Amino acid sequence: MNTKIELVEKYGREFRDLINAKIWPDKVIIREALRLSKDEDWAFLCVSMDIVEDACTAIDSFLKFGLNGPTKYEDIGEQYLRLYGILSATYIQQEALLKIYQIMNVPPSLKKGKELIDKLSIRSLRHKLCSHSTNYYDKESNLVQAYVPVRIGLDNFNCTYAKNRGGNHKSIDLKEAVDEHLNMMIELLDKIMEKAIKTLFKGQESSESCIEFTKVLEDLRVLRKGGIVHKLPDGTKLIVTMTNEI
Repeated sequence: MNTKIELVEKYGREFRDLINAKIWPDKVIIREALRLSKDEDWAFLCVSMDIVEDACTAIDSFLKFGLNGPTKYEDIGEQYLRLYGILSATYIQQEALLKIYQIMNVPPSLKKGKELIDKLSIRSLRHKLCSHSTNYYDKESNLVQAYVPVRIGLDNFNCTYAKNRGGNHKSIDLKEAVDEHLNMMIELLDKIMEKAIKTLFKGQESSESCIEFTKVLEDLRVLRKGGIVHKLPDGTKLIVTMTNEI
C-alpha cells in the first residue's frame, strides 16, 4: 500500500481512537463529551470517518493499477470507470474531511479549509469531467465551458481532456494529482487531530489520556516527515527522524 495512504489511514484510526476514548465511559452524553454543536453532528462524524477510510481502498487500487486496471484486457470502459472512480473517491474523501474539520471547529475556519482543498488539481478535474462536464463555470473568464476526456489520451496515469470540443487539449498526471491530494488530506488530518486533543481535553491537559494522545500526534508527525517510530517489546519506542542537515 502507498505509504501516504497508510499515513492517512493511521491518522484516521488514531482520531477514531481519540473519539472512542471520550465516549466509552458509562452514561456519557456524546454531545457533551465531544463538545458538539448539534446532536446530529455525531452521525455525520461517524459517517465521515468511515468515508475517509473507505476511500483509501479505492485510491490505493488506482495507484496500483492506474486507469487500465488489474485486468490483462484492454477495455476503454474500464478506463472510464476508473477515471470517474478516482475523481469521485478523492472528492468524497475531501468532503468527509471538511465535515470533520467543521464539526471539530478547526481554526482558522471551514472557509480556509475549503480554500486549501479547492486548489487541488484533482478536485478541479473532478468538477470538469464528472459533475459539471457541460456547465463548468470558469471564474477567470466568467464563461460556462464544456469538458470531455480524450479517449486516446487515457492510459495508465495519464488523462488528456478537451475544452469545448476544440483543439484545446490538456494532459494531467493523475498519480501526481493523487499525491497532492494525499498530502492535503494528511495536513488537514493533522490540524483536526491537534484541535480535537485541545478541545476534548480542555482543562485536563495533565491527564493520562491527554498525554497519551499528544504523544500519538507527535509520532504521527515523525512519520509524516519520513521518520520511523518502532515500539519495542518492553514498551519503549525507537524513533528515527529524518533531516537534511549534514
